[in-house]
Amino acid sequence: MNTLVIVLIAAVCLIAAYALYGRWLAKKWGIDPNAKTPAVVHNDGQDYVPTDGLTVFAHQFSSIAGAGPVTGAIQAAAFGWLPV
Repeated sequence: MNTLVIVLIAAVCLIAAYALYGRWLAKKWGIDPNAKTPAVVHNDGQDYVPTDGLTVFAHQFSSIAGAGPVTGAIQAAAFGWLPV
């Protein structure tokens, strides 16, 4: 079987699970899509400030990607860096 077929099947399964399971969780937990976020409710101009989604994504991505050089070195020290 071609690898591309496996990747496409996996992508379809993940997209379907995201849509169906997300909808089920929203119903189960009673999530209100019109609810205001804490940044809007507690806006003080300093700690709680409404921000656009791209900026929030950039902060989260840099927090995750920034730890890579540190955790990679720790894993290399713990498990070795030579191929086995």
